[in-house]
Amino acid sequence: MLAPYPIYNPDLANTDAEAAYDIVLGCARGVRSLLAEYTLVPPATPADGVTTPAPVPPAEVFVQGFDEDAYQIVEREVASVRALSFTGAGKAGVAAGEVVVLRPGDARPAGCVAFPVSRRVGVLMRVKGRVDLKREVEKAEKRLERARAAVARQRTAMGEKGYVEKVAVATREADRRRLEDLETEVGGLEATVGEFERLMIE
Repeated sequence: MLAPYPIYNPDLANTDAEAAYDIVLGCARGVRSLLAEYTLVPPATPADGVTTPAPVPPAEVFVQGFDEDAYQIVEREVASVRALSFTGAGKAGVAAGEVVVLRPGDARPAGCVAFPVSRRVGVLMRVKGRVDLKREVEKAEKRLERARAAVARQRTAMGEKGYVEKVAVATREADRRRLEDLETEVGGLEATVGEFERLMIE
């Protein structure tokens, strides 16, 4: 017996739930990406003659909603973000930490690197004292260069003659959101480079 072909029912669509799902998964992806990219080591301590390696402290992670709705979603789903972010982290030598939710407009915590999930939310992880700052500045600058190039390409595509007349409204809206996400990424990387450079001279 064959089941009838599924038909989309707009009455069952839940755009709010879909947006929340995307934010939660995006935040978890951001945390896992930062954990994979930055090798956390125990903070430097004065020599005391002890040869036993110090345990790696838990990762310090922050998630910031850039608008009130995004903040409320992350605040409500922070347990899910943490569970998805740190699943299997112990096997990689990373101790699971807490996820602190920041409100829109809250100051960026010192000593952190950023992963811009989207124009609505971003993830930060504290790395001060745990990474080679000079090496990380070089890596961040390369990522920033690529992100700036992507912004330039997107702006060029959207500024081409006949773009508004030839491109569907839905596509133009997707392009606009894509540009906003890329610009958010550039801003986050610029802040990361500046933070690393500041830490190098402290």
